[in-house]
Amino acid sequence: MIRSLNIYFIALCITLVACKGNIKTPENQTEKKDTEMIKSEPDNADLLKVLQGKWQSNQDPNYIIEVIGNRMLHQNNGQPTLETSIEADATCSNAACKIEGADTSDGWCFIEIGQDTQCNLVLKCDKTQLHYRALGATKDLAFTQVN
Repeated sequence: MIRSLNIYFIALCITLVACKGNIKTPENQTEKKDTEMIKSEPDNADLLKVLQGKWQSNQDPNYIIEVIGNRMLHQNNGQPTLETSIEADATCSNAACKIEGADTSDGWCFIEIGQDTQCNLVLKCDKTQLHYRALGATKDLAFTQVN
């Protein structure tokens, strides 16, 4: 009886050793998840929040834009010249942004809606600097946030 138990025990050990290399452990699965890249896009509401405030043009100190909520007010020499609605578009997928030859891969867009609709590609936007280009134009506009 003891001899047959020993034989079963030895057979069990051999089976376990032989199968060990084929068993996927949770560690292997965790390593795979760590190397996978997660891609996410910012929310349009969050992008609109970073535009909020008063921005003075670096090219023309008399030109100021102010974003309040979803409105943009343009001013020259302290006088309002234009007011538009704006919408953020993280993927620049709005129809207004579909301009032939326009490369929008390096930023996100906001659309100004007034008498005309203009899509603008944001190249940089942080707490102090805003750089964007109207799609179809060649010149970048640069602004510094002011109080």
